[in-house]
Amino acid sequence: MESNACSKKGTINKNGVINNRRSWTVVEEQTLILGLKDIVSRGWKCENGFKTGFLGTLEQYMVQKFPGTDLKATPHIHSKIHVWKKHYASLSTMLSKSGFGWNETNNTIEVIDEQVWQEYVKTDANARSMRYKSWPFYKDWTTGKRNYPL
Repeated sequence: MESNACSKKGTINKNGVINNRRSWTVVEEQTLILGLKDIVSRGWKCENGFKTGFLGTLEQYMVQKFPGTDLKATPHIHSKIHVWKKHYASLSTMLSKSGFGWNETNNTIEVIDEQVWQEYVKTDANARSMRYKSWPFYKDWTTGKRNYPL
């Protein structure tokens, strides 16, 4: 797999602290999904989450696919998975409620009316920015009851 350039923010804030935020490319995210599926198929996932050491295994997987990458288990991979879990929780909860649907073509949430949306975001502040965004990895996050990646 060929490496794509990433957008990295290594700025120093007013307190002299380095900001380690990193923007992932679509190819890197797709590769991380494949890495998650790989480690799940090899038994790294258990009832309460992943086994100790899974982040290091994912880092090795990413280095193998993108030689010379700056991706690290912590903070990059850990943070990406944490954010994905948060989004997954909001999406799956939304979709379990009346008035919400899934648009397979655009990978977006569909809401029956504005009132349904306004009531829901009162209970899930994370959902506020999710309405018109595409979620291309949602199906990958839900690959089966015991073998789901997240």
